[in-house]
Amino acid sequence: MKKIFVSMLLLMTVVGVQAQTANDEFTKEIERTIELSNPTKTFTETLNSQLKPLVAQGMVSSDKIGDIIKEIEQLMVPELKKRIVEIYKQNFTLAELKQMNDYLASPVGQKAVKLTPMIAEESIKVASMPEMQEKLMKLMSSLMQQ
Repeated sequence: MKKIFVSMLLLMTVVGVQAQTANDEFTKEIERTIELSNPTKTFTETLNSQLKPLVAQGMVSSDKIGDIIKEIEQLMVPELKKRIVEIYKQNFTLAELKQMNDYLASPVGQKAVKLTPMIAEESIKVASMPEMQEKLMKLMSSLMQQ
C-alpha cells in the first residue's frame, strides 16, 4: 500500500512540475508576443492620431499632447496589458503563440506591426466620413424596421 501511495505521490509531483513548466513556457511565449507586437505603442500612436483633431481645432495645445498621452497611458496601459494576456490565454495554444511569434519576429511581421496604427487610423477615418455615417444610418434604420 505504501508503494502505491509513494508512486501516486511521485506521479502527481511529476505531472505538477510538467504543468508548471508548460505554464511558465506559455507565459513566456505570451510575454514574447506582447514584446513583438508592442500593443502599447500601437495604443499610443492610435491615441495620438485621435488627439490630432483636438489640436487642429485649438481645443488642446500641441505641447500638451505628450503629457496627456502619458497620463492616459499610466491610467490604461496596465489594465490593457492584463486584458491582452487574458485574451491570448483564452484563445491561443502554446504552439499557436510560437507560430505567431515566428511571424511577428520576421521582417514582414514587424512591418505589419508598424503599419497597424496607420491602418487603425484610416479605418476610423473611413467610418467617420459623412457619407459613410449616412449609409450606416440608413442601414440601421432599415434593420430596425425589419
